[in-house]
Amino acid sequence: MHRLRKNMPAATGFAFLVMMGGSASLLGSAQNPPGHTFAPDKVHVTEQDRGQTVRLHADDILVVSLQSDPSGGLRWVVDEVDGSVVRQLGRSKFHEAGEPTGSGVRQTLRFVGVSRGKTPLTLGYGGLQDNDDQPVRSYTIEVETEGAFHCH
Repeated sequence: MHRLRKNMPAATGFAFLVMMGGSASLLGSAQNPPGHTFAPDKVHVTEQDRGQTVRLHADDILVVSLQSDPSGGLRWVVDEVDGSVVRQLGRSKFHEAGEPTGSGVRQTLRFVGVSRGKTPLTLGYGGLQDNDDQPVRSYTIEVETEGAFHCH
């Protein structure tokens, strides 16, 4: 089983909020001590993780980052996923790859758990205007979730 985790620092903007007259109660919750915010862990996957199984804790966000060419009319879309286990969080985003010239753009899609379970997550890469149902490429990982994502 493959697991990639990057912890996000909690309460990074707390000091700034206090200096600006903000209230710590805006950041805290009943489950977090005063002055601490909830920051979900992000599990990052890329092309190298194709075919792997990725495990998500209940408060994890799965971040899939793949090369894309939106200016050429190509992008990644969800082809297959059990929506009762995993759902996409928001819309996909595009950003410069930050790699050598000509490497293009990276498209990022985020997903969270809906319930405990296991599902394939298959993304298809194709044209926005194509009437053909067959993608140019596909990307599949197996996602295993421990439970539903819930923001604190």
